[in-house]
Amino acid sequence: MRDFVWLQVVSYLCGLVFVFGLAIRAYRYAKMPVHLRWDLHPMPSEEGRLHGRSQYEEPGWWQKPRQKNRIKEAFYIAKEIFFFKQVFKQNKGLWFFGYSLHLGFYLYMVWVLLLTFGAILEPGRSAGPGASPSPFGKVLDVLTLGVGVAGFVLGALGAIGLFVKRMTEENLRRYTSRLDYFNLLFIAAVFASGLWSWWSADRTFFFARRYLGSLVTWTRVFDIDTPTALHILLASAFVAYMPFTTMMHYVAKYFSFHNVRWDDEPSLRGSEIERKLQKVLNEKVSWSAPHIDPGGTWRDLTRSEKENLKRSVR
Repeated sequence: MRDFVWLQVVSYLCGLVFVFGLAIRAYRYAKMPVHLRWDLHPMPSEEGRLHGRSQYEEPGWWQKPRQKNRIKEAFYIAKEIFFFKQVFKQNKGLWFFGYSLHLGFYLYMVWVLLLTFGAILEPGRSAGPGASPSPFGKVLDVLTLGVGVAGFVLGALGAIGLFVKRMTEENLRRYTSRLDYFNLLFIAAVFASGLWSWWSADRTFFFARRYLGSLVTWTRVFDIDTPTALHILLASAFVAYMPFTTMMHYVAKYFSFHNVRWDDEPSLRGSEIERKLQKVLNEKVSWSAPHIDPGGTWRDLTRSEKENLKRSVR
């Protein structure tokens, strides 16, 4: 009887690394300097505008409260997250594989939740197909099987498709780094190992369910088949690796929408935005251009631009 406590320790450690990395990344996003606004309109939170649905249409707009409709904002973000609406409009070829990959991730997370719920609901059950004694458990088994296999297939298809697409299309290849290729191969390996585990050894996801149950109940687990153990090891390693890569862009979505695209608070005298802008203006200019003098601060640069503008007006 083989003891897999070492694999449980690896999973726990990788989970802790993920939580730590996620918290650090979110904190850094939240503490970044004031962004450069897009000022795109209409925004989901605005209603009843006369022309382009922009607050700038109204006299004295900076003196009026901002319109915020959190429900509309949530629906807008949900369409982007779950359907990749903008990518579909702009590049349907890229959307197919990108959406397959992300849908695979979504289904994988649902699969993990279903397995965990099943392990808690019916501890100590047998490994046979349809082994649950309750009708609800049988439905849960079928749902778990369908969601898991679909997630593996879609995730592997999306990762491999994006890898090939980035290798073969010039306009994508020039912006793709070696790390991007590695990440796609890593993701493909995680999903492919899950598919191999299901096909070769764990057709009812018995071992996967029992393993997740052991993590929740803090009990030791024995005799996991080799393909499932390999998948668990790869998935755990990926969970620990992900927070330190560009794959954490889903954390940035909140800040991208609310702090960049939809932030319409005016910069008034004595406001918090003015205080933040004053701090940013003291930063050093670290790059040069024909109209930029490096070495000074942004405050110096804006002053010189104002003086040039005054001279040109005269």
